[in-house]
Amino acid sequence: MKKLIFIIFVLLISIVGCDIVGETVYTEIERIQSPDKKVEVVIVTSNGGATTSIAYHIYIVQAGKEYTKGFELLTADHVSKCIVAWKKDKLLTIKYKNARIFHFSNFWHSDKLDNWKYVVELRLEPSTEDFSLDKRDRGIL
Repeated sequence: MKKLIFIIFVLLISIVGCDIVGETVYTEIERIQSPDKKVEVVIVTSNGGATTSIAYHIYIVQAGKEYTKGFELLTADHVSKCIVAWKKDKLLTIKYKNARIFHFSNFWHSDKLDNWKYVVELRLEPSTEDFSLDKRDRGIL
């Protein structure tokens, strides 16, 4: 009986401990306006705490508008040497040396801007011909 009570106690502490740790913190780190000034790329980091990596999220929004979590165009962690830049109106490049990419969409459009007809293309451009996943992400220590 004591063993069962101890197990229940440990489980309760584990569950409560998860709530004490807190929520993921999102921080907007940069906005870059498109050449035609109609939209902006928004770069956001998220930090879930000591046991997680800092993740990077990329959104496109109408100029001056807020981004909405859950509608990111790119989600990645273990990112190094990343440069996000507009090549021209409606063309955004994301250059990087290393990244572990969880989600990517190569286009953005919105009903609020030219009724879905304003379409932005996104391009991923690894800066190396070799692996863009670093060694730890390929299982090489």
